[in-house]
Amino acid sequence: MTAGNGVNWKRDLLLVGDVLGKGQAARRVLAGIVTDARTEGKAVQGDPTVSMVRFTPDRTRLSAVLRRSGAVPG
Repeated sequence: MTAGNGVNWKRDLLLVGDVLGKGQAARRVLAGIVTDARTEGKAVQGDPTVSMVRFTPDRTRLSAVLRRSGAVPG
């Protein structure tokens, strides 16, 4: 039903929300995430280096420049 690979998480969130009859709630959740990310991003000082690491029971994933972890539009 969804792409399921993490890259399309925003679209997947909205799709699942619509399928469950919770489309408005899903849009509010996504809007809150975007707002929080912008607020936190503005608080970052300097030019930090950031690493995204995801641990699952069977593997560890490291997101790098070529494989972004779901950027929030600025």
